[in-house]
Amino acid sequence: MHGTFLFPFPFLLLMAHVSAVAAVPGVPPATCVQPLPSDFARSQCQAVVDYPVYVPEELSIAELDALAASLTAPAQIGLLSEACRQIAMPFLCSNVFRPCAPTALAPGVEVLFAEPVCRATCEQFSAQCSSEPAFLAAGGVPPCEEVDPATGLESYPDGPLSIPLGEGSAVDVPCNVNSTAIIAPYAFFPKAACEVMQETAFTQCSNVIEGDVFVPLGASQKQLDFAAHNTSFRLMWRVIPDKCSGATLRFVCAGTFLGCYSYELFPGLDLVVPAAPCQSVCDEFNLYCGETLAEAGQPESDCTALSNDPLVVPVSAEFQAVAPCVYPNLTVTMFQACPPWTTTDDEDDDDTPCVLECPNPQFSDDEYIVFMVITTVFGWVGLLCACLVVCSYFTNPWKRAYPRSNPAWQQFYTIPLSISYLIPSLSGGLANAWCHNGHAAQISDTPYCVFNAWLLYFGAWSGVMWYCFVAVSLNLLVFGWQPLPDWAMQVLFHSSGLVLPIIWLVVFSSTEDFINSGFGGCRIDGDQWNEWFQDVWFWFPYCIMFLVGCLLMAIVTLRLAIVIGLAGLREHWRTIAYLFVGLSVVGYTCCYHWAIRIEEDSYRRAVEGLVACGAGELHPDRCQLKGQLDFAPYLIQVLVVECVPIVFAMILLSDPAIYMYWLDLFRRHVLRQDVPNRFQQHKRARALSARLGSAEGLSSDTSNSQSNF
Repeated sequence: MHGTFLFPFPFLLLMAHVSAVAAVPGVPPATCVQPLPSDFARSQCQAVVDYPVYVPEELSIAELDALAASLTAPAQIGLLSEACRQIAMPFLCSNVFRPCAPTALAPGVEVLFAEPVCRATCEQFSAQCSSEPAFLAAGGVPPCEEVDPATGLESYPDGPLSIPLGEGSAVDVPCNVNSTAIIAPYAFFPKAACEVMQETAFTQCSNVIEGDVFVPLGASQKQLDFAAHNTSFRLMWRVIPDKCSGATLRFVCAGTFLGCYSYELFPGLDLVVPAAPCQSVCDEFNLYCGETLAEAGQPESDCTALSNDPLVVPVSAEFQAVAPCVYPNLTVTMFQACPPWTTTDDEDDDDTPCVLECPNPQFSDDEYIVFMVITTVFGWVGLLCACLVVCSYFTNPWKRAYPRSNPAWQQFYTIPLSISYLIPSLSGGLANAWCHNGHAAQISDTPYCVFNAWLLYFGAWSGVMWYCFVAVSLNLLVFGWQPLPDWAMQVLFHSSGLVLPIIWLVVFSSTEDFINSGFGGCRIDGDQWNEWFQDVWFWFPYCIMFLVGCLLMAIVTLRLAIVIGLAGLREHWRTIAYLFVGLSVVGYTCCYHWAIRIEEDSYRRAVEGLVACGAGELHPDRCQLKGQLDFAPYLIQVLVVECVPIVFAMILLSDPAIYMYWLDLFRRHVLRQDVPNRFQQHKRARALSARLGSAEGLSSDTSNSQSNF
């Protein structure tokens, strides 16, 4: 698409400019006007001018804008290199729109002058743009030592310009030093070349766009292809309807690979005009993708910026460059692959759904092996420790009585957690437990998904509930209030810790809200409710119950310290320690979740940043993606949970009373010795202490509390 233009090029003649002052002694009348952005409709000088400008009486703002437009046209229509354009726009606009310089000549007498452009700015412009073909064709850039023939004054002074006023008097007017920066956006298209559309590697734009395309200077079609890929990569995933995918591909490709028309202005100087997609292309995108955009919470595109009419670029009074809008090929043959970390049974069939790869490739094979070995070892040790605690407490008549039996009951939440981490080793590896035919096993595939979810969530719910129940029972003891008999309190607390988690699990299992992400088994679907579903139904109440348990335990500890003293705390350190250890693990789990939640949000922002970087960076290899899930924190979080029964056993089984009871049994039943019944002796001592204690006050309460601990 080439044309030839051999007529004069008047808008490149830079020698025309607005005179700052008239000949002495008269000063030309002028006004100082604060222009509006709409006053720069043709020149685009709002990119530079944000100050009141000097307007001679014989001119208007519109006429100044027209004059500036003739100077800035090369920068607007892509005739200048990027480096030259950055300095040319400020310099050329400042030559026309000059700052006001009101000057007092005498008390009550003030005249208005215009600040000229400083020579340093002119020299920057000359150094950067003197070799530009657009300026060479017009006779070159103006000399910075130029003297205005009308006034005999320098056009670009080194500093303040001394203006003689007659009778030996003069006034100094500063030069405009703030004329080198672009301060606001403006419309332009960069210097570019027309190239024949090549086959694209990242996208399928070569199936849609044909003919010449607009390639900015310093860029390449490969970089444009990468930019289009960053905008359209989701189209090639099987998650968007076909009609929307096709319409979006046409819209994105036409907006990235612009059409191109080239006109020869002078030998060696071509005007290259881009052709944007037609407005109808944008309208079709909104039509076919409206529902998809609405589901994603995204607005439809504003198509008013586009037009179905050709782009007309006025070059001179005799010639206009015309670039019709681009309407891409309607026949779109799109190959759709699966998103990252997903796979499909049939790559050639776009209708075959994509499923999560399993195990999730975020972690390496070696990391998965380390994960399974470590969690299996800790799982078996934890299960053994939990069973030892249960056996030790329930076989001991003193320990199995409420509330001293609470630690044993709490092992019923650690046992399911330990079993959940043993399943992969018992089933032949992570792939057999987590996966089904190469993808993540869901509820409909194998019983593992729902079984694993039941074990994990039952353990989590039961654990935090039991901590709160135990903390409540301890508060009742230290404050001497018993609303129900011991057996009723035991039934209420422990049945609640068992039944309520089961009810919650039944409800969520029936709604199929558990999904397997490819590592760790099934969890509550984190993508629902704009990724807040799992937080609302599990993490918020779970973490709130943890905070309540911490508050109740702090009250118990403070009460014991005040009433009994440090001796009481030392005596009951096991009960306090195992509760605080358990609550600390719950707290760590909550903190880990929210830290990962923030990390996932950061990862999403990093993906968006990568897309934005790749779309605007001419060297996309400089763009990096950071923020993937780290293996070490994930493994540590699992180990912290698995260590709970081990630490519990170390604390609870350090009680000498347990071993003394076993020793008595051995002596009584094996050695046939006459051994006193310590349990009966303790019961009689407790009854005697209660009778001797005060009926009121803290002494009886404290005595009862110590015996119950």
